[in-house]
Amino acid sequence: MKKKAKQKHPKKHLWLRIIFGVFLTVLILAGAFFGLAYWDYRGLQITKEINAFERVSSSSCLFKKKTEVNIAYITDANYLYPTQVAVYSAIKNKCPNNIYHFYILTDNVPMDQAQKAFAPMARKDVIFKIVPQQKVLDIEFSDFLEHISSAAMLKFMIAEALPEVNRVIYMDSDTVVVKDLADLFNQDLEGNIVGAVTDIATMAQPGYLATIGYRESQYFNAGMFLLDLQQMRNRGIGAHLNEYVRNNPNLVFIDQDAYNVVLRKKIKKLSYNYNCMASMFFEKNKKVSFVNYLRHRVLGRSILKSQFLKLYKDELPLFYRNVFKDVVMFHYFGFSKPWRGKVKKESYQMYYAIWNGYSEGLAKEHGIKRAAISNIGKKRDAMGPDFIPGNPPPVK
Repeated sequence: MKKKAKQKHPKKHLWLRIIFGVFLTVLILAGAFFGLAYWDYRGLQITKEINAFERVSSSSCLFKKKTEVNIAYITDANYLYPTQVAVYSAIKNKCPNNIYHFYILTDNVPMDQAQKAFAPMARKDVIFKIVPQQKVLDIEFSDFLEHISSAAMLKFMIAEALPEVNRVIYMDSDTVVVKDLADLFNQDLEGNIVGAVTDIATMAQPGYLATIGYRESQYFNAGMFLLDLQQMRNRGIGAHLNEYVRNNPNLVFIDQDAYNVVLRKKIKKLSYNYNCMASMFFEKNKKVSFVNYLRHRVLGRSILKSQFLKLYKDELPLFYRNVFKDVVMFHYFGFSKPWRGKVKKESYQMYYAIWNGYSEGLAKEHGIKRAAISNIGKKRDAMGPDFIPGNPPPVK
């Protein structure tokens, strides 16, 4: 007699298949998430995204209208080389059809030395004008000159120094340009006198802002200004800035404070891409590790500064690798400068590699070699310090 065959349990097998399918799906999704997260994290290494040694792609310049762009820098003898690097970076990323007019305002730099410094970079579509300005303002700055260069005070006099120019992009010398400047130059100021980027580091110091009587919702960095010079001349803004500094000798961020207070109702906020500062993004002393990145994505603990997220949340891309994608200018503000050597902060090292790339390119292309400038910038200048003041004296 044949044995009765064992009955199969289709339901049991079905549940096993379902469990296995769910497990496999979760595994695939988890792998995809971690893979995508790591891809995005690696994109934060901005030197991978921005090639500091090659000229801007001509494809990004297609169908763009020819523009004549006015650009101003201020320098003394100490900052001459960083200014050369900044100018070189702007030229390397200029669209071929645009014309750049560089106005180099100098303080105590002999005319022949200034002309020699920039002559190798001049060409038909790159025009230089040296504007010597030995006496900055009509007030005595001897008390200030221990912590601010006299060249920084030229920023008040740009409109008067360039009477033939109605609009200009001003940039500090501790910057590099990585995209064409025409879009910035053509920004609609909507009747305002200045276009600028929010200074997140100083906004994190409400106690200091209170001492200068600044109560606006945004405080702007002076490392890049899009200036309506015609309005500045018509309204006598230079004299107002002059008067404010004279009446407030205890300012910490002297030229920056003056612009913010005097023009507080006439400054338009621009995208962070036009003045990208290392301290804007990453929390102080926090290593940008993959673990920290995952903590942000999974637990909502940000590796980016809360002030940046608050002020520029509308611009923040879904993937952080694109945070630097549209950056036009990097600004190395504060006491830490690329030419001083290595820095400990990982996030700063990424920025410094870009500056070093343009410095090397300047030497290779024009024979302008890096000078012995390790101490340049220790005196506080137009760029401002990157420290938090303790208890600055009250404004008198």
